[in-house]
Amino acid sequence: MKEPTDFVEALLLQPVSSWLARTVGAVILVAGVAFSFLIATTLYTTLARRTIGNFSGVVFICGLVLLATFLVVVGFRLLFSRPNKYQSLLSPSVWMFLGLAFTLLSGLIARSMLNGNSHVELETPICTLLLGVGCFWLAQRSRRKSLARNAP
Repeated sequence: MKEPTDFVEALLLQPVSSWLARTVGAVILVAGVAFSFLIATTLYTTLARRTIGNFSGVVFICGLVLLATFLVVVGFRLLFSRPNKYQSLLSPSVWMFLGLAFTLLSGLIARSMLNGNSHVELETPICTLLLGVGCFWLAQRSRRKSLARNAP
């Protein structure tokens, strides 16, 4: 009998059919556009009322902008089957940008939580920081694979 990790690895390494990738891409792209409209509506009402929220509200908007950007880019690539030369879903520069954005967002979340004396639940900024580190790792990995493939 196979180990569960072998089964999961074998399942994850199988190629995905194009219609499934396009369907998932369409759903992700629609979610990204919906988040973009949510951000635009929130910013419009905030500016119309001339009330700039507290620091936590600004951090929340920054998180939504990051999530919407990620969803739109990934959804576009999957829906329209736009491969890149790095054999990765995103280019190394986009992975680096996402890593930087997630790292900065983790600092903002931590600051917002510490200002509110919420020292107990620091797993959110820690997980966001780990997500940023993972994006940096994916950027280096895709850049290294691209350089190795283009080497003479």
